[in-house]
Amino acid sequence: MPRLRPILLGLALGAACLPLTLHAHDWRQNRLLWPEKVTVGPSDNYQAQVNWSATQLVYTRQQNLVSRVVLQDLATGHYRPLHPEEMDMQDPAVSPNQQRLAVTSFHQNALGSICLLSMQQSVTPECITPPGQRARLAFWVDDHTLGYLLSPRDGEDQLVLHDLTQQTTQVIASGRLAAPTISEQGRYLLYQRRGSADAQGLYLYELASQTTHGPIQPDLPGISSYARLDEAEGYLYFSHFLSDTSGDQRIDAEDHSVIMRLSLEAALHQTRPLPQQLTSVAKNCNFPALSQDALYMTCAFEGSLDTYRLPRQG
Repeated sequence: MPRLRPILLGLALGAACLPLTLHAHDWRQNRLLWPEKVTVGPSDNYQAQVNWSATQLVYTRQQNLVSRVVLQDLATGHYRPLHPEEMDMQDPAVSPNQQRLAVTSFHQNALGSICLLSMQQSVTPECITPPGQRARLAFWVDDHTLGYLLSPRDGEDQLVLHDLTQQTTQVIASGRLAAPTISEQGRYLLYQRRGSADAQGLYLYELASQTTHGPIQPDLPGISSYARLDEAEGYLYFSHFLSDTSGDQRIDAEDHSVIMRLSLEAALHQTRPLPQQLTSVAKNCNFPALSQDALYMTCAFEGSLDTYRLPRQG
């Protein structure tokens, strides 16, 4: 079979009706690749995190207005909740050594706290953020350092690194922030900043040099968020809200999202880079996650939110 390579889909809403176009060397073998469904409704399943070898998936399942964090074996399809049903939790992040789980918990703090659970046994969650403040969207820098967004009362959002051994915190950025995470090899922190047109976009923070790159603003209408980066591969994957699908006369997170891919070289050195579109507006895909060989994402087009996957390169 000839090697396939992806081509850019039409960006107009009317043209973007299929998930991915593959272009073969022989035009007679051109075909459309449909995303493979990994989780099954009718409950909403979203915010999936996959381990590098793609053996297990951790995600949020919402049922009867309560959010639970679920672990799914990708070989068998079997799944189990990671905490008691009465504890309202979401935003799962598994530590690199696969021993601990960080979540956003609403069990004792209606605003949201960052809490730690054991992946091996059921124990009482250990919450590490102040109860009177809103904390969310945790990610692991290493087995002993956690990152998250913290919103003090009457203050700006803060991107915080929390040393769990020394119990110290460091503020990396502040402002109107969203969607923080770390790159696959741990070189960069990634986050979205909202605000004025010239400052809004994705940012990369290089940990070793403490250098900030951004905003990364693709040559497209709309806004970018929820990025993932594999430095070894050299590509940045992110969600992009491309058009006003909600009809409220503005483009924001209430609209349908598409998954884009952009080379790291272009992201760092081009002013208005043009990314490659991997999914369609109609499929409404968001929250990209990477395994060694595949791209996982949450899509909403079959009656519920579920996790799907595609090859990284299309």
